[in-house]
Amino acid sequence: MICALCAVFEQKYRVTDSKVSGDPGAISAAVAVTLAVLAAASVFALWCRCRNKGLDKNKCLLVSAGFAAAWAVAFAFYLSVSEHEKALVILVLIAAAVAAAFFRCKGSLNVPKAVLIIGLIGFAVRLGYILYTDVAQRQHDVHSFLTATNGHSAYIRHIYENWSLPEGDPRETFQFYHPPLHHFICAVWLKIQEVLGIGFDQAKENLQLLTLFYSSACMPLAYSILKEFGLKKAGLTVGFSIVALHPTFFYLAGSINNDILSILLIFVAILFTVRWYKNPTYKNILGIALGIGFSMMTKLSGAIIAIPVAVVFLVKLCDKNYGLKKLFWQFAVFGLICIPLGMWWSLRCSVLYGMPLSYVPLLSENNRLYIGNYSVAERLFSFKGFDFTNTYPARGDYGFKAGFYDYNIAIGLTKTAIFGEYFLGMGHALLEFFANVMYYASLGLIALSLFGMGKTVFVLCGKKHGFEKPVLDEKRVLYGFMLLYWAVLFAMYVMFCFRYPHNCTMDFRYLTPTLLIGGLFLGTLAERSNEGEGSAKGWVHYLVIGLTAVFCTVSVLFFTFVG
Repeated sequence: MICALCAVFEQKYRVTDSKVSGDPGAISAAVAVTLAVLAAASVFALWCRCRNKGLDKNKCLLVSAGFAAAWAVAFAFYLSVSEHEKALVILVLIAAAVAAAFFRCKGSLNVPKAVLIIGLIGFAVRLGYILYTDVAQRQHDVHSFLTATNGHSAYIRHIYENWSLPEGDPRETFQFYHPPLHHFICAVWLKIQEVLGIGFDQAKENLQLLTLFYSSACMPLAYSILKEFGLKKAGLTVGFSIVALHPTFFYLAGSINNDILSILLIFVAILFTVRWYKNPTYKNILGIALGIGFSMMTKLSGAIIAIPVAVVFLVKLCDKNYGLKKLFWQFAVFGLICIPLGMWWSLRCSVLYGMPLSYVPLLSENNRLYIGNYSVAERLFSFKGFDFTNTYPARGDYGFKAGFYDYNIAIGLTKTAIFGEYFLGMGHALLEFFANVMYYASLGLIALSLFGMGKTVFVLCGKKHGFEKPVLDEKRVLYGFMLLYWAVLFAMYVMFCFRYPHNCTMDFRYLTPTLLIGGLFLGTLAERSNEGEGSAKGWVHYLVIGLTAVFCTVSVLFFTFVG
């Protein structure tokens, strides 16, 4: 319903593949009345809520007036045609959200309220990003919706126009080898907008409302996962901040390929795996099955999470309190749901066209992004050509050195974690400064996260904290589950980089779930470093919090000022 309303209100401008045309359209009287009624009702409801909470009339008036002003700004926003005006509105909304949350929480700020503020900021930046980024900007293999005969856009449009899967061998059309869940949902959303009378030019832009939702929904899922691991206070806030305010999730909010839906469903699978190990019920194993199955139905790489999940299943089988007799039918239900959902597309293409089950097209060695001429040692350990003063990706004529392409895997993944494969802010002194601060702060957070992983393993397996406990201790198994997923994901990523030796395969988006894992271990380090005595422990605690605060603050500033 929210997406439908937003799509209707977005009728005031039309966007082409090349630019926003600035052609203002009139908002119908019905829409204007609807907005006015919604605004009045919500402001009145907020007034009543404040009064019921015992706030005095002046404070109630202030809160209600601020909310009414937000509605006015939103209405003005929908009438505007300037992308810069939209970005300014988003900046105002961010400031308003922070100010309102601070006013509401003044004197009683706690972790849930801090997380709420961070989540609101994260959503606002995601929203702002899609408003200054159309479906032709900073995309991965999407191509034009109007002229392309391949890519994700053609895949979506084919289903939208024909209500059928593309015919023929999927390998013959670029990107048609992907499973169709994401493309089907996009086609349905386009059809809904058609029924609402929205033109196709605007409807395709509104596809970003879906990816905005997927990226934003990762935040409450991450919060729930971190809570399941027992994080509290600073640890929970640190871990949540990484997912809420990391640049990768901002980029994916506007990227209309299938990446972010697959990641969202992986988060679902992780959450229910943790819950199932604690409480092995049909509800929880159903959540795992749907998460993995639909993730694989979106993108085949979603199958990677099945490896650590299978290990968790095996560990539970070894628990003397359960065993095969108690879990057999749960595993049967899991298999009956997950396997068909996850494998039907691959099996169909294999039977009909002989396409390998794990098919990914290999780019030509003549492609300008080819870096297979570098040795394994160079790609792993050589940092020759890296410019410490310019941290943007190096891709030929772009970046700091014409004709040079990043080839080192560590450099490639750390750069694309912050910038994607793009060059936002390049040429602007302030934005380049923000970019460098983000990059080096992220390196510090990576180092602290790895340290946190090592420390957690030591604590869980050491004589003092580990072996005196049962082998199947809950925390040991669940942290082991996350560590195993991290290790398998990284191993698959490195293999992918060597099997497909092109600059674009080093993109961090293939490792996006590791942000949740890194946030978990940063949060765990922050909490464990604040326990016990000793100044060193407190020093690590404040270092984690301080570096996370710097990174997240600069990330928000960077993406706000870019707009």
